[in-house]
Amino acid sequence: MTTEPQMLWETPTFPFTRYLEEHFPQILAEASKLTVEDYDEWPQKEGYTGGWKTYVFYSRDPSWHLAGACADHAKRLPNTASIISRIKGVERAAFSMMLPGTHIVPHNDGRNGELDLLRCHLGIFTNPQSGMRVAGTTIHWGPGKCMVFDGQATHEAANFGTEPRVVCILDVDRSSVDDIIA
Repeated sequence: MTTEPQMLWETPTFPFTRYLEEHFPQILAEASKLTVEDYDEWPQKEGYTGGWKTYVFYSRDPSWHLAGACADHAKRLPNTASIISRIKGVERAAFSMMLPGTHIVPHNDGRNGELDLLRCHLGIFTNPQSGMRVAGTTIHWGPGKCMVFDGQATHEAANFGTEPRVVCILDVDRSSVDDIIA
């Protein structure tokens, strides 16, 4: 399966997305133990209105600006951290929470140095009033379901519902998405 020209996979069949979906019950169980207070505010406040929070628990790059919290956070998510660490090409992972009324403005993430990353969202807590637009296509998250997109495509997200929206975000090296799990 090639990933070159496509910007969005709403129902991806990459080996790592099937693996994540199979392990959703374990990831959900650990995510359910976190409270809003456990999450940190996303530091780049100019990129959103409302409340966008993250719980970063995995980074291959210790110099990444949010990597400092990973070790302590991963201790609270031993099963999730183990599941993520077995996926080839994962550069970083976090739970991302959008509180009701949050809008993440249109942006693109560009490249991470030499790496060409794809972003995967695994729906954890979703609602029909939260969604995302990628390259002009609007999608909605479903619990236990993955979607993958090219972060170089313009994208934005919003939660107009009454409950927080939480997804597990993984940045994965595009060259490894067809590989089997480590």
